[in-house]
Amino acid sequence: MKYTEKVMNIVKGALSKMEQITGQIEDLDRRYKAEEIAGVDYQAQKAELETQLEVNRRDAAQKLQETGKAYHEAVEQGADIDSTMLHDDAKLLQLDMKMTAHQFEALVEKHKDNPLMAQLLQAYSDKHEGLYAGFLPTVEAKINSFDNYVGAALNALRTPDSLQSAFFQDGRYTPQCCTESE
Repeated sequence: MKYTEKVMNIVKGALSKMEQITGQIEDLDRRYKAEEIAGVDYQAQKAELETQLEVNRRDAAQKLQETGKAYHEAVEQGADIDSTMLHDDAKLLQLDMKMTAHQFEALVEKHKDNPLMAQLLQAYSDKHEGLYAGFLPTVEAKINSFDNYVGAALNALRTPDSLQSAFFQDGRYTPQCCTESE
């Protein structure tokens, strides 16, 4: 399972459980107001449900942090390079010819999952003004993007009625830059 999917599933599961517990609290409040339950019982049951909410939130937050750590390790391991990653397209970069932005973008897209070629393309881009790609997948960019994604997931758990939470529940919240394998 991709790390992004794992985060999404953790958030969806936690928000669903929180919604269920919140519904139980609302029902308990209704029963108390209708005088169907005594004050002492009401307080005890409400305290138990609020504890369940907090435990659910904490458990999900811990799982999110563990997923973030696992993602960091996977990205760093995936950034290891060797000579088998050197593609013939690297010769184009050595020619130091003037490449169009479209040509450069096509090379970036072609080699976005190759850490060695991504480094070479980044170095080429740094030397040639006006050539950049929408995304050169560096280790730092991936980790930063995923950290922001996990941060948004944690925020969604803190504010379950927010728009951000709704995006997570609809499956529409994704990190800015992660390759499909992540």
